[in-house]
Amino acid sequence: MNLKEAEEKIREEGTHGVNFGVSPEDIIDKLRLWAGISQFTIDEIKRDGLRITFQKLPEDLESFCEDVYSFCPDTIDQGYGCLGEFIDASDDIGEEVPEEMLELAEGIDFESEDFGVEIMKRDLIREGILILWWD
Repeated sequence: MNLKEAEEKIREEGTHGVNFGVSPEDIIDKLRLWAGISQFTIDEIKRDGLRITFQKLPEDLESFCEDVYSFCPDTIDQGYGCLGEFIDASDDIGEEVPEEMLELAEGIDFESEDFGVEIMKRDLIREGILILWWD
């Protein structure tokens, strides 16, 4: 759906990140800001999150990913930032790690403070999908 339709649905659903002080209007404002630097549609809207598909990513993807993390910390804290732990745990129990996850992790310094932002960037370039959620 386009941004105008999404705005109505966000209000209707009451989509929020109350644990981070994020209201439906904050989400709408952020989406409007991002619409000025990229092109996307919103595929799914729930009470605690949404799914965005990009047709055109922002030119400054590093800054964009940092903004996403600031706005919705769970994207990294409970998502991209857990990739190293997921790979280690899979290895420990003998589970095969999906190839696409190994590709995202290739060459990543998991000791670096901003490795989650780098993984988000790689995934956005590869998939063009961003899932925001607030627990």
